[in-house]
Amino acid sequence: MSMLTEDRRWLWRVEGFLSVNATLAVHHQVRRELLAYLRETCEHFWELATASGGAGEPGADLLQCRYCFAVKTRVAHQGAGSVVAARHGDLVRARNLIAAGGLPAQPTAEGLRTALGISLRYARACRDALTATAAVEPPVAPQRPVEPPTGTA
Repeated sequence: MSMLTEDRRWLWRVEGFLSVNATLAVHHQVRRELLAYLRETCEHFWELATASGGAGEPGADLLQCRYCFAVKTRVAHQGAGSVVAARHGDLVRARNLIAAGGLPAQPTAEGLRTALGISLRYARACRDALTATAAVEPPVAPQRPVEPPTGTA
């Protein structure tokens, strides 16, 4: 293991510490800047997790970086080493469409392909990344509307 990798692992630990223990606005700003730097320069350490393939699709392997949580898929029928990563812009656009009601909460690869105008390979990677993040992030409970008081005191 190189010295650079060991330094980077230490920086990830500092970022994790700041994400939990930051109390001042300046601490939060340092964490955001450190996280942006680490994500841009991450030396990915991929770990394998299986994702369920859609109807008519061979199984796809989902790979996620241990440090920056970047997600990519390795589709079995496309040959060994043929890896397509979900692009950040595609994920942002897909999440915005889901929030706006333009896509279901668990969209299919074909639905993403049509809605985003991307290739099926990138649509599958996007679908797997959305599925992986949905499994990690707990759903937010809907807020009940506050009713105005009905009587006078």
